[in-house]
Amino acid sequence: MPTRPNKLKENDLQAGKIDIGTVDPGVLTSAAPAPGKVGANWANLASKYNLSTGTIWGFNYAPFNFNKKDAKVAAVDQLYIRQALQESTDQLGVIKNVDKGYGFPSYTALPAVVPAKYSAPITNPYPFNLTSAKKLLTSHGWKIENGVQTCVNPGTGSKQCGAGITRGYTLNFSFVYASGTPSLTQEIRRRSRTGPQLASRSPRRRSPSTALSPTATVGRLPTLYVGWRLDVRPELFPDR
Repeated sequence: MPTRPNKLKENDLQAGKIDIGTVDPGVLTSAAPAPGKVGANWANLASKYNLSTGTIWGFNYAPFNFNKKDAKVAAVDQLYIRQALQESTDQLGVIKNVDKGYGFPSYTALPAVVPAKYSAPITNPYPFNLTSAKKLLTSHGWKIENGVQTCVNPGTGSKQCGAGITRGYTLNFSFVYASGTPSLTQEIRRRSRTGPQLASRSPRRRSPSTALSPTATVGRLPTLYVGWRLDVRPELFPDR
């Protein structure tokens, strides 16, 4: 039941209607003692189910909208802006404070835990660093005006805002995420609180978890879709 809201799955588990299901980290009373390890079970299920955890052969990501009709495509076309947004994303903080340690950061299109024979360890190319993120913007002609980053030096030079960005252009983005998962909602709220520190604005818009798909169309194109995941099949990997 991958598209059912967490609450409904948790209700089914408590009623003993299903043999296996997922629970939101928010219902757990203690954090995972270490990555890949489990802490205390949810008291409501402890007498009926065992709590287990694992990793997926896939990765989570938030795709940008590069459609030329989007009002903010000129901004997301700029590599330095995408870098600044990534450097303002505190993945480790979300895993610790929202997911209670049940999670791994995503730095690549590879799964979170990959055997050494497939890949060497991968480090975060853009670690969480608000100071660096702000510097990327100010060094490219952005200034905080009325509480939001605003282009004051338009142009395509190395110290200017970039192609298609006019004077007065603001970094205020919208993004869509699937409802029904409390921890994801908390993550989005946490991300929105980080935005003002960078002086960028990110209005949130929820959609039912069944409404988001790669072929979904909406009237107003959002800059970001949040909460998509791509899974791969390890049995297709050559064992060499």
